[in-house]
Amino acid sequence: MRMERTLVNVAAAFLALLSATALRAEHPGSSRVWQEDDVAYEFVGLVKNAPPAAPGSPATSIQYGYLTFLNGVSANALFAGGPSEKTAHFTFFNDSVTQQVISNGVLRMIIREGTTTIYFDDIPVGDRDLTADPAVNAETFRRGVVVQTSTWRHQVIIDPTAATPRTDLFFVNFWHRIQSANSFTLDGQAVRLGKVGGKFRVSLVGAPDPLGKANGKFIGYAVSQATRK
Repeated sequence: MRMERTLVNVAAAFLALLSATALRAEHPGSSRVWQEDDVAYEFVGLVKNAPPAAPGSPATSIQYGYLTFLNGVSANALFAGGPSEKTAHFTFFNDSVTQQVISNGVLRMIIREGTTTIYFDDIPVGDRDLTADPAVNAETFRRGVVVQTSTWRHQVIIDPTAATPRTDLFFVNFWHRIQSANSFTLDGQAVRLGKVGGKFRVSLVGAPDPLGKANGKFIGYAVSQATRK
């Protein structure tokens, strides 16, 4: 009988609180219960923005990439080889629309709302590439089993007055709520990343893409939040 392992109450794309009774019923000590404000995961990725497709339509933005760290999962289980997007088992893809843009002095605030989907790709084939044109390569980050979905709102802060070519940083904060969490097999064990209704927040820092193929590249992390009843 396979030991079921449940990653608990973590955010960023993943984890939520399961009862201690349920954990003990499976196997004593088989899962760690992360506390509020524990780091859930770390990631890298890129963002590609698009203007409105038609008059009256909103501007859109996609963000995608892969996980470089997942609390409770070994590094060997994250990659099928050396760490890179080409070998990553866990990828994410965000779809979003722009809700509001506000300027204040040299700063600009952009509010978007969207969804995140986390994928588990058991056998990466090495064709994902964060340096490639998103129009060609974005869909490769949506391959695999869907293990979690969440909805979110985020705030981007940029300085639009920076010189061209742009070298300034941008800062983004997300507030997520898990909408689905599906069981999958990892290292021969059943794993569920999260619980419907679980919350987490994501913070990232980005910079313009030096290759000019995307609007920016970013690095960030997710932390768990308590789910209030």
